[in-house]
Amino acid sequence: MNEPLIQFSESPIGVLQTGIMGWMRSTDGQWLSGENTIPKRFSSYDDEKFEMPENELGNDNTIKIEVYDATFQNERIWAVIKYMRNGAYKYPGTKRGWKEWTDAYYFLVRPDDLMVMDDLEDSLIHVMKIPVLYGGTLRKIDKEVITEAIQKNVRFGQSFDRELVLMLQLFRGSNTARFALSSNHKVFPEIEGILNNFTFKGKSLYGRPALFEYCYYETSMYDLGQVFPIL
Repeated sequence: MNEPLIQFSESPIGVLQTGIMGWMRSTDGQWLSGENTIPKRFSSYDDEKFEMPENELGNDNTIKIEVYDATFQNERIWAVIKYMRNGAYKYPGTKRGWKEWTDAYYFLVRPDDLMVMDDLEDSLIHVMKIPVLYGGTLRKIDKEVITEAIQKNVRFGQSFDRELVLMLQLFRGSNTARFALSSNHKVFPEIEGILNNFTFKGKSLYGRPALFEYCYYETSMYDLGQVFPIL
């Protein structure tokens, strides 16, 4: 007997795609930015490194974030989906045959669990750990069939060992929001949902306020409020 499928809204109820700027503090202390991309951490003078295809993907990138309304066995669920550019060389040894594709990471969460973002104190770095019902990476995904891919991938009925970790720093006076989004294991130091982890002295900074001393995304509070209830 087939398991019942999760049912999605026809279109997303929230989208964040434009107005995202990624920031990284270079090894020589300069803040470097990229549209929808957190640059790799090199010296600000390493132009050749930044121009290499694998480095143009950044330390992380976000094509867009979507939120779909969904139901499973009469329970309301939100699907938070982050799309990322990825790529590889066909011939890594000679760095020839570069090809790019789109990956996606999805989180299935209860809407009520996201409401902890209401009335956050201004300018402080908030680290919110949101329970996840299920989630994972979808490789080389066609954005037009994302909900069908999630339907085939999802497995309910067992406890899920990862959390949606959302880091937020809001500046209401300038309508600005800094954020980072990742999937963190509840027990082990395993990070997913980002292109490359960012570590300091061998430990990931995702889920730690110190991350924002080195890198973050920035957008308007209004735009971020289209996918997360911060307004």
